[in-house]
Amino acid sequence: AGNVEVKKVKVIDVRNAYETSIGAFESAVKLPVNRFVEVFSELDDALAGVGVDDTVLIYCTGGIRCEKVGAYLTQVKKLNNVKKLTGGINAYGKWVQEQEQEQEQEQEQEESLFRGRNFVFDQRLTTHQRSDLIHRLSDDVFTHCMSCGEPSDTYSNCTNRLCGGLFIQCQACEDKHAGSCSDECLTCSHEMAALQDKGDQRLGKDSAFRTYLRQRSADFRLQNPADLMSKPVTQRLRAWPSSREPREAQA
Repeated sequence: AGNVEVKKVKVIDVRNAYETSIGAFESAVKLPVNRFVEVFSELDDALAGVGVDDTVLIYCTGGIRCEKVGAYLTQVKKLNNVKKLTGGINAYGKWVQEQEQEQEQEQEQEESLFRGRNFVFDQRLTTHQRSDLIHRLSDDVFTHCMSCGEPSDTYSNCTNRLCGGLFIQCQACEDKHAGSCSDECLTCSHEMAALQDKGDQRLGKDSAFRTYLRQRSADFRLQNPADLMSKPVTQRLRAWPSSREPREAQA
C-alpha cells in the first residue's frame, strides 16, 4: 500500500462570491469573483499544486458554467481528469430531498455535503420557505443582514427602481425598510411614489417624474460589489444587478 501513489482531488466552486457566501460544498475552493468572466483568471491560483492527472471536481448552480470551465480546464490547462456535478447544485438538492424521503424512517440519515443555501437567479431568491429544501440544504447561515447585522442569507433586490441592487436582508428589516437597501433608497422610493400619485408618470418626457429619474439615476450607478460589501449600508447605494449572469437558473 505504501507504493500506491495517491492523486490529489481539488473541488472548485465556479460561481460568484455572492453565491458562494451563502452556501457551498465542504472543502470547495471559492473563487473571489463577481462576474463569471473573472473565473478563468482566478483558476491558476485555485489549481496551484494540481498535476495534470489529479482529479478536479467543479460545480455550479445548474451546470451551464461548468461546461465552459470544464472545456477550459481540459483544452487550455490540459488537465486529464476533470469531473462536473451533473445538473449542478439544483440536481444535488433534489437528490438530497429524495434521499431524505427514503430514509425518514431510519435512525441515521446522511447529511448534505453542501452547507447553507443555494442561490438561484429568479424570483425564488427572495423566497424564505418555498421549495426550501432545494434551496436550503443545511441549517448553516454564513452571512448577515446588511441592514441590522443579524444572521440572514436571504437575498432580495432593492425596491428602489433606480437601484435594484441585490443584497441580503432579514424579514424584519425588509418589513421595516419596505425592501430598500438603504435610507437613501427608501427616501427615493417615497419621492417617486409621491410623483406617481400626482399622475406625473403618465406625462411626457419633461414631466416631473421623468425629470426626477434623470436627475437621480447617476446616484445609483452600479459600483464594485467587493468594495461595497465592506461599507456601511448607508453608503452602499447599489450592490449587484438582479440578473446579468449566465441564464443558469432555468438549467
